[in-house]
This record gives sequence, structure tokens and C-alpha cells, in this order.
Amino acid sequence: MIVKLDQKFLELKKIGGNINDIESELATILLEYQTLANCEFSDWIGKFKESGLDVKSTVSADFKAEMSLDERIEAIKKVLDGGRGLAKDVIKVAEPVYDIIRSLYDPTLPEKSRAIEFALQKLEQKDSPWIAVEALFTSLNNWKRQYGAEIQASLKYLQSSFEPIISLGGPNESLPPIFGDKMPKVLEYAKKAEVMKTATEKAAAMEELNIIDVIALKDEIQSFLGMTNDVLSILNTALISEEQAIERLLPTTDFLWDKNSSLQESLNKVTETLANPSSYKINQIMENLPHYLSYVDESVQTLAIYNERKEFLLNYPTAEAAIQEQLKKKNKLSPKDLPFQPKFASEYLRLYYIKRFSEFAFDTQNQELTKKT
Repeated sequence: MIVKLDQKFLELKKIGGNINDIESELATILLEYQTLANCEFSDWIGKFKESGLDVKSTVSADFKAEMSLDERIEAIKKVLDGGRGLAKDVIKVAEPVYDIIRSLYDPTLPEKSRAIEFALQKLEQKDSPWIAVEALFTSLNNWKRQYGAEIQASLKYLQSSFEPIISLGGPNESLPPIFGDKMPKVLEYAKKAEVMKTATEKAAAMEELNIIDVIALKDEIQSFLGMTNDVLSILNTALISEEQAIERLLPTTDFLWDKNSSLQESLNKVTETLANPSSYKINQIMENLPHYLSYVDESVQTLAIYNERKEFLLNYPTAEAAIQEQLKKKNKLSPKDLPFQPKFASEYLRLYYIKRFSEFAFDTQNQELTKKT
């Protein structure tokens, strides 16, 4: 009986020794896993920061050589939770970046990013967060490699497009009559374009554009395209209004005036394009943007001519009365016989002749109006 009890005691003592060995091995495994998890977390934080992503370390888990199993397990949980938090933060950035790339540069991409969907699935399954984090990091770098050159091109096109809008804020007496009550808005656009130009120059000076910078670039592009479209639309409306006013003032349909017929057609096409930028890959628009903006200066110059032409026609009744008064005294009139600038006086004589060509002759070389005998 005593022998059997001694055997049982030895067996229990052996089991106790095995339990101690298991606990020691478990402690070693947990220490190694905690070390690995901490290194993974720190490594990914560093990689994302180097790539330009402003991620923050929210893990403050203790790391000590001597910790109880429960304390070490709790510390590991904090690191893993921190990894999941990191993945979620990156997804918040990756989603708009992907949407922008898809809408601006590659509409053939799926509506949802497969990498983001994969990462979300891993997080939902409570898998190790590093799988999700790695997938997101790889995708961001792939997007940078695939679309970085196009993004840089957009930046360069944008950089070379600001000046026509900025110039509208400079001292120019002809602008207020052209823009009318829209002038305050145009001046605000000019100031905004100046600020955008400075910011764009800083971005262009960078050796390499970070992929997340596409978010700010999209806002810049869309804002500037909107400003450009609005300015060109205002000018187009002014052109239509001025042309109609001039047509109404013409004393005869036979009088040819310097109407810029092609400009309105060009402005209609440009404003239609700028109003629907999503119908095009963005660099199709950005490449042509400097050309589109050349219509700003052409429109301003054309409207200045139109204003002068309208003033000319408004004064024609006065000129007509002056010509008739002079014809009572002379049979031949030259520009110097009228109280107007020579270029206007010549036009008034020509217009008077067009209305009465059966009664008068007009010498185009000398700009003289003569009564027919």
C-alpha cells in the first residue's frame, strides 16, 4: 500500500514539473511574439511615414523582460489592436485616393479597390492585421508607380495655366465694362488663382509627388476648372449680348462689321467640356487647358472692340445729322469735315454712303463722300 502511494506521488511530481516546463516555454513564445508584433508595428509606421502618409502610433503597450503571462498577452493584444487601427486609418486615405485615380486617370478600374476590400475582409475576420496593412501599403505604392507620371503631368499643366486668370486682377480699365456686376467675382478668382499658383509651384518643386498628394491636387484641379469655366461662360454671355446689341443698332444690314464669329463657337465647345470634366480623362483636359485659357485674352480684346463698335453705332445718329449739315455746304466730304476722330469719321461717311449709294459715291482710298451729279 505504501509503495503504491509513493508511485502516485512520483507521478504527480512529474506532472507538476511538466506544467512548469510548459509555462516556461509559453512565456518564451509570447515574448518572441510580442517582440515580433512590436517590430512589425514600428516597421509599418516608419514605412507609411516615409511614403508621405501621416500615420500616428497609438500603441503604448509595456515591453518588459519580466512580465506575467496575462500581462504579456494583454500587451500583445494592444499591439494587434494598434495594427488594426493603423489599417483602418490607411483605408480612410486609400479609399479617396483610389476613387480619384479611378475618376480622373483610369475609369476602367473596378468601382471598389480589390486591395481595400481584401484588407477590410481580413480585419473583419480578426486575422493578423499585418496582412491587411501590407496589402494596403503595396497598393499605394503600385498606384504611385502606375499613375505617378500622369499626376505629375497634371501638376505641370495646372502650373502653366494660372496666369490668364491672375491677369484679370491687374489694373485694366477695359475690364469693369466687360464683366459688369460680375467683376467682384472675377477679382476674387484672380486672387484665388494667385494663391493656388504659389501652392502648385511648391508641389512642383518636390522631386517626387506622394500618392496621397493626389487628394489635394484633385481639389485644386476641380476648383480651377470651375473658375475657368465660369470666367469663360461670363465672357461668352457678354459676347452674345454685345453682338446682339450691335446687330440691333446697325442702321443697315449691308454694313459689315468686325464680328468674331469663330470665338463664340470655340467658347461654346470649351465651356461644354469644362462643365463635364468627368466625361474625359483629366489630362485630356489639362493638356488643352492653356489653349482654352487663351480665349480669355481673346475674348477681352474682342469685347473691347465690340464696346467701341457699339459706341460708334450709338453715335451714328449724331454723325448722320452732322454729315447732312455739311452736305448743305459742300458736295464732297472728308473725315476732317466731321467732329469725330478720323477713324470714326471715315466709318461714318462709309455708313452714310451704304444707306444712300444711289445718291453718293465713296472713294475708299481717300475716304471721301461725294454727291452724284
